[in-house]
Amino acid sequence: MKRIVCTVCLLTLLLSACSVAEPTPTIPEADHAYGIYQLTFKEKKISNACVGNDWSFTYTHNGKTIKSGYKITQALEILTFQSIGVEIRENDKIDDVGTGTLTVTICDMGSGKTEITITENAGAYKGNSAVWEISCEVKLVGKQSLLANALHPANL
Repeated sequence: MKRIVCTVCLLTLLLSACSVAEPTPTIPEADHAYGIYQLTFKEKKISNACVGNDWSFTYTHNGKTIKSGYKITQALEILTFQSIGVEIRENDKIDDVGTGTLTVTICDMGSGKTEITITENAGAYKGNSAVWEISCEVKLVGKQSLLANALHPANL
């Protein structure tokens, strides 16, 4: 009797090991071939030798004025560097202006940083300068399919 019970138990164990779990369906990565990346700009004053206190910042990408929250869509499998134009303006009777280019790595957790110097161009403090550090952080905020990207108005 023990032999029969042991044989049944062994047979049950072997049969249970042969069962196959059904695979969990997944969405192929190819369905999301494009990433949507959001840019966040930050300004930090490094120094200011009496240039002024009323500042404005203008960012441009591909000839278009942009601001923090601007989004760039590109293929997920590539890493690119994008140039962002930066203009810093000290607003007074005669505006003082500094310009530069911020090179940003477009990928999740990408970034870029540059320093721009603005020089006082008139008045008692002519020749004095202010230095600003401009940085940009990049975050992947979404994915887009090949079809959705192809139908986007910018690509038609």
